Amino acid sequence: MEKFGRIALKTILWIVGIVIFLVILVLVLIQVPSVQNFAKNKAVTFLESKIKTKVKVDRLNVEFPKLLVLEGVYFADQKGDTLIAGDKLKVNITMMQLLHKKVEINEISLQGITANVSRTPDSVFNYTYIIKAFMSGQKTEPKPTDTTSALKFSLDKVELDRINIKYKDAVTGNNIKLLLGHFDTRVKDFNLDKMKFNIPKITLSGFDAHIIQTPMGGAAAIVAQPDTAATPLKLDLSLGNIDLSKIHIDYQGAEMKANVTLGQLMVEMDKIDLKNQKIGIKNINLNNTNGFLALLKPVTVQKAVTKIIKKIDTVLASPASGKSWSLSLAKATLANDNVKFDNQAQRPLVKGIDYGHLDIRNLNADLQDIGYNSAQISGRVNDFTFSDKSGLKINKFHTTFFYGEKQSYLNDLYLETPYTVLQNRVQIGYQSMAALTKNLGDLRINANLDGSKLGLRDVLILMPAMSSMEPFKTYPNSVVKINGKVSGQVNDLHIPRVEITGLSNTHLKASAIMKGLPDINKTSFDVKLDDFNTSRSDIEKLVPKGSIPASVSIPSTLNLKGIFKGGIKNFNTDLKLRSSYGDVSAIAS
Repeated sequence: MEKFGRIALKTILWIVGIVIFLVILVLVLIQVPSVQNFAKNKAVTFLESKIKTKVKVDRLNVEFPKLLVLEGVYFADQKGDTLIAGDKLKVNITMMQLLHKKVEINEISLQGITANVSRTPDSVFNYTYIIKAFMSGQKTEPKPTDTTSALKFSLDKVELDRINIKYKDAVTGNNIKLLLGHFDTRVKDFNLDKMKFNIPKITLSGFDAHIIQTPMGGAAAIVAQPDTAATPLKLDLSLGNIDLSKIHIDYQGAEMKANVTLGQLMVEMDKIDLKNQKIGIKNINLNNTNGFLALLKPVTVQKAVTKIIKKIDTVLASPASGKSWSLSLAKATLANDNVKFDNQAQRPLVKGIDYGHLDIRNLNADLQDIGYNSAQISGRVNDFTFSDKSGLKINKFHTTFFYGEKQSYLNDLYLETPYTVLQNRVQIGYQSMAALTKNLGDLRINANLDGSKLGLRDVLILMPAMSSMEPFKTYPNSVVKINGKVSGQVNDLHIPRVEITGLSNTHLKASAIMKGLPDINKTSFDVKLDDFNTSRSDIEKLVPKGSIPASVSIPSTLNLKGIFKGGIKNFNTDLKLRSSYGDVSAIAS
């Protein structure tokens, strides 16, 4: 019995030894260049006989048990043109994990890849013949099986360099050319079962896209797409840092064309909660970017955009999940960006800002604590500057803003142009925006504009049609200085003080209480005129031409003080007028 045990043990050891030897031999042989070359040639011969087109692989390198490298790969299509070609395809996979039903991909690297994909009007792709070749022995197409529950996938690193893709689709009318310089990413979590993905880093540099869309596509086709945005995404997605640089996208369609040259866009994500429809972003930097949009058929585009906006508004306001989307942005910085817009169906204006032909240059911004949901938007603008070809220029702008269901405000307001300064605060309150449109009198106002001034040149930029009216015609460079406070509701408005200085000789200092606005016929005034100085020349430039009869002579200088109480048709006054013609005191009803 003991002898039999020793024999059995020796036999087992011999068998194990032979197995180990065979495994070592396979591992050695599979890494021998001649063996790999033999396997490569056999594979190429098999593929060519199967798909009946040219196939080439210059080099196969297998470093067991992880690395597989293909160099000089080439597949021709049925016309003899390049279907796909590549300098190097590298896959690092832990093969031993396959025994445990785990697909552990450590790295995918593609270098110098060229692909040409096309579809004919009868919906046949130029690679369909390959699929048919491998299915030629089957009577019916096999039903796809879901293997995701059987296999566990993991992915670590993806790196793409020098990728050239052309796609021409006769069905959708798309003709696309993509050139990619470099792309790499790291994947921390890759769980298909739970749809959980964690991508801490994405880098894309040197991306060039040219898209031509024929009339069979266009904006109308975009609207026709099924609306899936209302369905909450069952996806657990985490993103980290996104670094995009040297990006150029050129789009040409039947209704519009667009061009974007992006210098650098860096995004640092905070948290993405798609289940609860919340997106958090720590930081956004957009630098040295030029954007251009031209509408070739603005009516068609406007209808399409209107439909899209209505869909987005519906989803954001009352999504299928019953929750609203919310966005938080801790900080955003824009530096040296330019935006151009042209409505080519609209003739450019000679003067003033042209909303159909904008050319915004040197756009710089510093924003923080931006929050958005369906009920409100808020945040802080630390700085915002730009210039437009019309002459409008924002030298400095900062404010803390809020727009909500019952109130809106601009606090710590400072807006400066070469001719205008608006500062301090503007606050308004309302029961609701819908109620406000029905009853403007319920609008609450709390404003302080001390130290502000308004340049008539800026008014002419915004409203160029006023250039033929006084005082804009004679005094286009005048600046009106404003100091004053306003509070209360529109139908019960209190102006504790207001001081306005402008034109040549005009100065107003007063206080007032007005009840009954916006109906001027029902409004009562309680006005105290502390000081009002003006001149004949200023009056003639303020009132409409011909409204003062020729028989009326206006003094060259006037100073008026006093009170005015009552309405338009029933009032009391106690006024004292001093002029170059003399003095007058008037107590009248």
